[in-house]
Amino acid sequence: MIYLSETNNDQEWDIYIKDGNINWELITVNGQSQGGGMSVFIAKRYKVNRVITFSGGWDYSVRTKDKNNIIAQWYYNESATPAERYYGTYHMEENTARFMLASYQAMKIPEDHIYALDKDVREGKRAHGEAIRNTIYKELWIEILGSGKLE
Repeated sequence: MIYLSETNNDQEWDIYIKDGNINWELITVNGQSQGGGMSVFIAKRYKVNRVITFSGGWDYSVRTKDKNNIIAQWYYNESATPAERYYGTYHMEENTARFMLASYQAMKIPEDHIYALDKDVREGKRAHGEAIRNTIYKELWIEILGSGKLE
């Protein structure tokens, strides 16, 4: 964004820069799978406009053979971004669905901002990724992306 603000003055990229740094409060971060966890990582440290994790945020601090894995402790940390700005999705058929739900709860995502998806998985596709790739969820995308107005 700094580069864009310096090279494309006519496109007003400079609104995303404050005191030479990214103005995180104007940014909505999101990602799928590991990228979803990365978006949460950013939102924990910087107050962002909104954070959306698509089937992400299920890192473990302890991984056990009996699958009673322990969610990474940093998900419980205080967040610079208020909980009501968080949104999380996952598909019920994902192997890690229960861990994603547990991590969303650890993040204190409001229940009405957690979307457990259950539409049929497209033929030849995996449940992990359906939330961000299957256009059947287009209306959900519009809803969780919001109006475009800042929170």
